[in-house]
Amino acid sequence: FFDKVIQEVGPQNVMQFITDNVANYKAAGEMFAARYRTFYWSPCAAHCVNLMLQDLGERDDMKFTVQRCQEITKFIYNHAYVLNLMRKFTNGAELI
Repeated sequence: FFDKVIQEVGPQNVMQFITDNVANYKAAGEMFAARYRTFYWSPCAAHCVNLMLQDLGERDDMKFTVQRCQEITKFIYNHAYVLNLMRKFTNGAELI
C-alpha cells in the first residue's frame, strides 16, 4: 500500500514518511527511506506521547492518580451544571 502511494505521488515529492511507532510500520518506513533516499522516516509524535502516557498509567504508583482523574472527568462531563461552571472558569477550555 505505502509503495503504491509513494509511486503515485512520486518519490521526489515525498519529504517525510510518518507512521505510528509499531514495529511493522517502523520497519516499512525505514525500508522505504533506505530504498528511495529522497525522504526520511519518523514516528508520529502524538502516537509516541500516547504510548508514553499509557506506560505511565500502567505504573503502580500512577494507577490511583489516573483512576481519580478519570472519575473526576466523567463526573464533570456527566453533570451539565458542573460542566458549565468549569467552562466558565476555564474560559471555555476543555479537559479532554
